[in-house]
Amino acid sequence: MIRAYKRRCPRRDQLLCIIILGFATFRWPNAQDDDVWCQVGVKSARGAKHLRALSRVVGLGHRAGLLYLVQRTDCDAVTIAADIDPAYAASVHAAQNAGVRFMAIECEISPSGVSLRNLLPFMVPPK
Repeated sequence: MIRAYKRRCPRRDQLLCIIILGFATFRWPNAQDDDVWCQVGVKSARGAKHLRALSRVVGLGHRAGLLYLVQRTDCDAVTIAADIDPAYAASVHAAQNAGVRFMAIECEISPSGVSLRNLLPFMVPPK
């Protein structure tokens, strides 16, 4: 990803914002809030690799973020299933410390299509 980025942006004075999409589809029971959804319910080595790449983009002086699309209408927040994939959760912490932003947006789903609806809070899992 970084090599492709350098080829597309030869000017160092140009500020970019790189955003990668993720999907929140897995409901995770939470004692404090019953409507929290996780990014993934399986291990995601590829997702951790993308977070490292986003951290490098921030290190080059640009902005970077990960936007989770929630294709449901019944949730209040997004978090990570840290007990299923502790390595990915550690990557989220490292990326956040590097300056990568995390955002989540809920989608409206209807017979005519899918559209963006509301921003949702992203809750970083505890270490």
